[in-house]
Amino acid sequence: MAGCIDNQNASESGRNRSGKESEMSLIVRAMADSDWSSLAQIFEQPVFRWWTLRMPYQSVNDIKKLVEGRSASGLSLVAERDGIVVGCAMLYRFQGRRQHVADFWMGVADGDHRQGIGDELLKELSATACRWMNVKRLELTVFVDNEPAIALYKKNGFVIEGTHRKFAYRDGEYIDAFSMAAVY
Repeated sequence: MAGCIDNQNASESGRNRSGKESEMSLIVRAMADSDWSSLAQIFEQPVFRWWTLRMPYQSVNDIKKLVEGRSASGLSLVAERDGIVVGCAMLYRFQGRRQHVADFWMGVADGDHRQGIGDELLKELSATACRWMNVKRLELTVFVDNEPAIALYKKNGFVIEGTHRKFAYRDGEYIDAFSMAAVY
């Protein structure tokens, strides 16, 4: 069994993993109720929506309810660069005999892909869940054609455990999804 992800709070210090000042001032912080309007803009972006279960034309009030109704037993994070929210992640912890397990989703704004934002969010989410919440298993579901996300998850210790056939309906066709997990 692998240990927790080594995070070292690099995102909060404004430094990258090599210890050098990063070109962007990216921080990962707790989601605030006031983030809902920024998140509503991200959720309506076409690429973000393509990789999630979000429907087109979702009400901003739905996003506000999601943000304001987040679970106190979970973990909700945003990535912020130069004062602008560019990504988010929400972790939901199971109860009872599966209280050591959590699942999560995450996403990055359309114009901010492949800049390390998803990696920082995932590392912070995983490290906090493992070190502070005693989560031993993290689960996620990802569309089978989301190759960049699958590569990110694999890089961070997740493995494909199965395939959900016809998992969701997207733009006129059914799409499969992988079930992935990391065990700490």
